[in-house]
Amino acid sequence: MAWSKPQRKRAAQAAREAGRFDDRELLFRQLSGRAFHAGRLTSTAPGLTNADFEWFMAQLELSAGHGLCGQGYGYWQRAAQEGGWKRLHFRASDLAERVAKGRGKAYAVGVAEQAVGPFNGDLDNLDEAQLRRVIDALSNVLRRGHETASTPKAAEAAA
Repeated sequence: MAWSKPQRKRAAQAAREAGRFDDRELLFRQLSGRAFHAGRLTSTAPGLTNADFEWFMAQLELSAGHGLCGQGYGYWQRAAQEGGWKRLHFRASDLAERVAKGRGKAYAVGVAEQAVGPFNGDLDNLDEAQLRRVIDALSNVLRRGHETASTPKAAEAAA
């Protein structure tokens, strides 16, 4: 998903406020090619994501040493960090729902518990590393969708 027009305007404004307007290309180069479009680095590239926008703004905020675009200092850095957790949480929730739909909620909770230890079924209490482990475990279950075991331990015993 490309950045929206308001995001592009805000990024340009923040770059001006940070005194880095002419250095935007240096930041775009760090986005693994997602900012490359039509032969140049640009904020209109279709591969840019909201996470890229938050990262870009956080980098400008760090270099400026003060808040940007009317936000207090640290706002964009927190947004970039929290955005990562939110994306992981959304992905884990989606996978858990898909596993629960096919095998039941108890199975999905069991898979998560094997990935992170004692687990009450609430993804909100997990940190990023734990969410990544849950995502990996649930993804593996979905990839091995042909199994018919009713519990994660039974699935291991059958393997």
